[in-house]
Amino acid sequence: MKGLRFSRRTGWVLLSVVLAAVVLFVVRSPERLPRVEMSDGSVLTVVKVKVGTNSVFPSERDWKRYVRPFCPDRWENALLGAAPMVSVMRTRQDSLLIWVKHQGVNGKPTVNRRDWERILLAEGPEDTAVPATFGTSPGAVCLEFRTYRRDAARLSLKVWNGTNDVRLEVPNPRPASPAPWQAGLIPQTNRFPGSDIILHPLGIYASYRPDRFHPRLTVKSRGGEPAGWMEWHITITDAWGNWAEGGWPLRTPRPDLKCSGLRGSVWRLRADGVEYLSAGFVPPLTNGATVVIPIGDRAREFGVRCLVAVGAGSYRVADGVATFLPEKSVETLATAQLSAKTSKPKGWQAALMAPYPGVLCVTEGGSHHQARVRVRPGKIEGQKIWTSAVLEEEGKRLQFHFFSRHLPAVAGEKLEVEVFGPLPYLEYFIPSPLAIDTNSAPSGR
Repeated sequence: MKGLRFSRRTGWVLLSVVLAAVVLFVVRSPERLPRVEMSDGSVLTVVKVKVGTNSVFPSERDWKRYVRPFCPDRWENALLGAAPMVSVMRTRQDSLLIWVKHQGVNGKPTVNRRDWERILLAEGPEDTAVPATFGTSPGAVCLEFRTYRRDAARLSLKVWNGTNDVRLEVPNPRPASPAPWQAGLIPQTNRFPGSDIILHPLGIYASYRPDRFHPRLTVKSRGGEPAGWMEWHITITDAWGNWAEGGWPLRTPRPDLKCSGLRGSVWRLRADGVEYLSAGFVPPLTNGATVVIPIGDRAREFGVRCLVAVGAGSYRVADGVATFLPEKSVETLATAQLSAKTSKPKGWQAALMAPYPGVLCVTEGGSHHQARVRVRPGKIEGQKIWTSAVLEEEGKRLQFHFFSRHLPAVAGEKLEVEVFGPLPYLEYFIPSPLAIDTNSAPSGR
């Protein structure tokens, strides 16, 4: 009887799981996505369409994905098999993310990046996406569309099949309405403690490259010390959510943005900047050399409390004073070693073993500023090595960052110490440089 009762219980559990899966499949099952036969006999299939900042590739059958959350752990492997590896596409802003699979004439999936690069999809005349391969999902890529007709109920994608363009109709998972933005006059000024950030009139490349422009921002210090030089990452968004960016992955003093595909008469410009402040020049950092660097008013406002440049060697740094410890060798170290502790009565002490010259920067509170050493004039070259430590005591937090790299120890070379860190991100609402009226924006169909 016990065995019979167990069998009945098991049967009811299995039946419940199956019924739940069927209901979920019926309720959540999307419309069938398109499939295209290419001119060479291969097949391109749209697998998933989503709007957002991340999308997970569905690497197993739909019914398994619906059943797996409800299946008891002890039966999962036997009934459904092991959970597959997951591929995720992530973006910095909301984009249209479309997973597609390509099956060759031989029935095998396409895994060669160059083969994928021959397939280009477009949504409208300006909006294109280039595939990017993912190693954990053979034969599948995710296409990212940053600009498309976001207010449309359905989207028409165009794919080159080898001889001509083929249209693919897919649903728009999240139709959007325009935000009621109002543009301000340019130049515009944003403020944060101690600084004004000024957005100047936008530069357009006119007949040379009419779809590109470069915003120019300047930082004006309201304190006694002038602001440093800047690098920017700029993101432009229209009222529907279409976006473009410049200065990524590497920030630049003059970001260049491609604005084709952006619509409407008002755009939002977000500026993420990093400021570099010169802390002065130091002599060649030979083994055992120590240089305590005065901290400027502006760096102090950003939480910098101590700067010490050192040559290769072992050091004890206590409350801003560095002492060379010749008895401790650093020749066998590949990277620097750094630790910190409190010292009486309310000070701090850091132990530093540096196989290369560098600079120790100590900051307070939530400061994200650090320091580096560079050769002037010249580019910052070579491997950058960071070593960090954190000290928290009685509600006080100190961050220790040591920057090192292979630096010349030759007389005549100018070594400059720079303090750098991010500024708060700023937003500006500006007239579109393309002067497109919102009334001419496409409507849903």
